Amino acid sequence: MTFSSIGTSIKKARPNDKGWRQLLRDRKESNVGEIPHDVKRVLLNIVHISDTHICDAQSPARVECLDRFADPHHPLSASIGKLVGTYRAQEMLTTQVLESMIQAINQLDFAPITKQRIDTVLITGDLTDNAQQNELNWCHTLLRGGKLRPDSGTSRQWQGVGDFFYSEYFWNPSGTPKGERTDFPRELYGYPTIPELLDAVRATFFTTGLTKQYLVVHGNHDALLQGTIVPDEHLRTVVTSHEKKLTDW
Repeated sequence: MTFSSIGTSIKKARPNDKGWRQLLRDRKESNVGEIPHDVKRVLLNIVHISDTHICDAQSPARVECLDRFADPHHPLSASIGKLVGTYRAQEMLTTQVLESMIQAINQLDFAPITKQRIDTVLITGDLTDNAQQNELNWCHTLLRGGKLRPDSGTSRQWQGVGDFFYSEYFWNPSGTPKGERTDFPRELYGYPTIPELLDAVRATFFTTGLTKQYLVVHGNHDALLQGTIVPDEHLRTVVTSHEKKLTDW
């Protein structure tokens, strides 16, 4: 399977001996679909975005500890399957990904098939991942343009899993601290070591902003904690506390 972007396609490289695949640009393949011959009238030309899941991956409300039960090497993974999805190794990169999407969309003035001008950008829900105000603020800055620092903790250090909270169950891009064992993503599945990543993802950058009109639809992750739980006063206290729970079950 390939994933298309403006003017290019992205394909997976060959896996390393543990299964990790790099993503490569493939300029030989066009991202333009086939012309529908049975369409007599075009009503609307839209760009569709969905499920961007802008994520505060340092939030005390994240429950990454539940995700380990679905790890392929965990004894419960066969019975749990895909029922648990509370951690994604790349979720600290969501603001940069949406910024790249916006830059690509801004390059489109006309629909590639109809050759007509783009009418609007339609965003069909789940702009945020955890129904948090700061996630929504980040989305607003990305869509409107402006200065953005996607960081909710101290500016001195990443304060989420993968560094401040070291655990072998999560990808630690900075490497293995002295006295700790190598994390499972790098040991078993070939994830890379990228020492500067957790500083880079929190760095301030200037967002481009969409140059086209856009419409946004509400999604479950925009209202519910990780898309499933109604926030109450207790959960609001957890979100704004100075502690993060990492239970070694």
